[in-house]
Amino acid sequence: MQITEDISDSLSDKISDFLSRAAQTLDPFSLDDVSGYGATIEIPQVDGTTVSMHRFCWCDGHDCAWCAGSEEELEDLTDETRAAFDRAGFVPGHGAPNFRFMEEGFEARVWWYKYIGRSMDTDLDEARLAELTQRFDAWAVKARLSIAKVSLESWFCKDLFDLEPEALETMRDAFLAQLAQAEGPEQHEALCEKIKASINALHRQANRARHCDQMEAALDKAGIQREDPDFPLDLFGALSPVYRLERVLFHGGSFPAPQDDEMPEPAPLAAKAEGQEIPF
Repeated sequence: MQITEDISDSLSDKISDFLSRAAQTLDPFSLDDVSGYGATIEIPQVDGTTVSMHRFCWCDGHDCAWCAGSEEELEDLTDETRAAFDRAGFVPGHGAPNFRFMEEGFEARVWWYKYIGRSMDTDLDEARLAELTQRFDAWAVKARLSIAKVSLESWFCKDLFDLEPEALETMRDAFLAQLAQAEGPEQHEALCEKIKASINALHRQANRARHCDQMEAALDKAGIQREDPDFPLDLFGALSPVYRLERVLFHGGSFPAPQDDEMPEPAPLAAKAEGQEIPF
C-alpha cells in the first residue's frame, strides 16, 4: 500500500487514539505511561499474525532500521543487519515503521516523530483503519497470554529488580498461570491490573534497596566507621546504614556500651497514633 505523508487531522486523531490504546494492550505491565511515546515490543506470531511497536529512536545510527532513511545507507551493512532491516519492515526514505500489524492478506504501518500523533506517515485510510481496529481487537483476545509473557519478560527482569533470575522466572510463571485461568477478557484485564500493582510495589521496594546501598556508600565516603568491618555485609545491626546514620545524627558518632552508667538520649520515635502499640 502507498505511504501517505500528509494525512488529515481527523484521520491523524483517530490513528493516534488507536495507537495509544494499542500500546497499552501490547505492554500491559509497563512501568511507564506508553500512551504518549508508545512501547518497544514485538509479539511472536499468533495464528499467523505478528504485531510490533517501536518507540521513536534517537540513536541516528546508520545500522538502525528505525534511523536509517535511505537505501544508500544500507550499502556497508552486513548481511545479518540487512536481514534485521527486512524483518523490521524497513522502507527507504522512512525507516522501519513504529507500528506494524501483519497477517495474511493485510498489513498496516505507521511512522511518527518523537511521539504518537506527531508528523505521522501511514498506509492507512479511514476504511483500512476501521479494518485494522477490528483485526487488532480480535487478535488481542487470542494473543493475550503471549502479550503478557513478552511484557513481563521486558519489565519484570534483573535490570529492574535485584533478584536472582530463577526467582524472577518463578514469579513470572506464577503470574502467567493466574492469567491462563482467566475466564474471558474482563477477568484477564482485572488480573493484569492486580499483577501490575504487585510489580509496581516490588519496583518501589527495589528502589528503596538501591537508596539504602547509596546511603551505605555515602557513609563510607564520609568516613563513618562500621563498628565491625569484618561482619558480613548482609547482616543488620552494627553494619546497618540506618544504625550508622543514627549514631551520627543522635549519638555523637557512636553508641555507648550497654554497661555504661549514662546513656545518651535514644533516637526520637515517631509519635504513635492513639491506641497504637509500638512493636518493640
